[in-house]
Amino acid sequence: MVELSWDIIKRKQFSLRQDKEKKGFGLFIDMAEVWEQYLRAILKKNLSPYGWRYKNDKQIAYKGYFFQRELIPDLVFQKDNEVAIWDAKYKRMKGRFVDVDRSDFFQIHTYIQYQINHKTVKAGGLFYPISASPDFDQYRSPHLINEAGFRMNFSIDGIQLTDEQDLENLKIREREFVNRVVKSIS
Repeated sequence: MVELSWDIIKRKQFSLRQDKEKKGFGLFIDMAEVWEQYLRAILKKNLSPYGWRYKNDKQIAYKGYFFQRELIPDLVFQKDNEVAIWDAKYKRMKGRFVDVDRSDFFQIHTYIQYQINHKTVKAGGLFYPISASPDFDQYRSPHLINEAGFRMNFSIDGIQLTDEQDLENLKIREREFVNRVVKSIS
C-alpha cells in the first residue's frame, strides 16, 4: 500500500493507453490512513527488538452514560506495564504554532490521560510528515502539560519529507525518527 501511494505521490503513470470501449474506475486513497499504516509498520519493526509490542487499543470513556465515547489512538505500544501513545496526523508540519490543530492536541492528551489511570505512560504525542528542518529538541517536553505535570516524554515528531527525496534519503530520515522515538521510551 505504501509503495502504491509513493507511486501516486511521485505521479508515476501506470499506463497511458486507453480503450474508449472500456469503462474506467476511480480510486480514492485516504492518505491519513496510509500515513498511519506507514508509521505503524516502521514502529512495529523497530520497537519490537526493545520489547515493545503494538497494541490495537480501544477504550470506552464514560461507559454506560449517554455521552460514552470510544477512545481509539492510532499508535499504542506496550512493554510490560508501560505504554507509549501517539496519534498520526497527515497534515503539514513546518513547526509553527498554527500547525498543531487544537482538537488534535486535546485528543492526544485525552488518550494519554486515560492511560495514566491504568499504566505507566512513557511517551506520547503527535506524528506528522515534517516539511521543515526542525530542531527536534524544541518539539519535545519531558512533562505532560507543564513542569509541575506528570513526568513523561511528550513530543511533536515525525519523518522529514521533501519534494525531491529519494528512497535512500527517506530511509535515513526514517532511522532518525526511530532513534528519537526509541530515546523517548528509554
